[in-house]
Amino acid sequence: MSVSGSSGTRPLITLEEHFLSRSVEPGLFKAIVSRPKIEGKAFDLSRMRLADMDASGITMQFISHCASFSGKRDCIAINNDIAAAVKAYPNRFAGLASLPMGEPAAAAEELRRCIRGLGISGAMIDNHVNGKYYEAYEYDVFWSTAQELDSPIYLHPTLATNRMKESYDGSYSPAAAVSMSMDAFGWHYDTATHITRLYAAGGLTTLARSFNEAYDQNLWFTTSGVFDIAALACMLQSTAPERIMFSIDYPFTPMAEGMIWLE
Repeated sequence: MSVSGSSGTRPLITLEEHFLSRSVEPGLFKAIVSRPKIEGKAFDLSRMRLADMDASGITMQFISHCASFSGKRDCIAINNDIAAAVKAYPNRFAGLASLPMGEPAAAAEELRRCIRGLGISGAMIDNHVNGKYYEAYEYDVFWSTAQELDSPIYLHPTLATNRMKESYDGSYSPAAAVSMSMDAFGWHYDTATHITRLYAAGGLTTLARSFNEAYDQNLWFTTSGVFDIAALACMLQSTAPERIMFSIDYPFTPMAEGMIWLE
């Protein structure tokens, strides 16, 4: 992969930028496209998106699908769309595959197809599938395949199950509870919990490395949608700067907003 910025400047690459595929049932993400000014940009992988990138000085986007899908057939269709976009604009787009994480062996198989056959760079997976995390032995086939392929795996927050949502109910509006279960708190807590589960399952009673060692050697983070100086300052107290990468969360966050924060 070769990228270059304009006028000899350093390339600017964003890691979590989403799209919606027309190859899968559109009713599955009706709520997403109902948001103002989202639909057109979400489905576009050419003119409109590239114009926004050019206006903001963004060299390359890693594109990924923004709705959760558990079926292998849908994931294959989505990944074929990602591969086509990367092939059409190899200096502007790279891809993170969608995987059927409810079926570990199928997820491993599709990851291999994407990396070896489609030229996709890694995968973005939901933080859980219907409340199931990925530390169980059945997921060894997936993690060993990712390691064999040297593939980055982007662990992305996802909606809480009905059972998870119960812990956020209280003497306030249902809307407040939903917000608490999502970006206000729940997504951060739940994704962090998943990381500790993966670490604990790495050796049960005999762990070869401390958590801090695993944190320093295996984890990278992006700023996606969290444009807050205090949060970044807090993270820098325990995380090497080269392990923190830039993302905007397009099209849900305008590129211009992310660039203002970065500057």
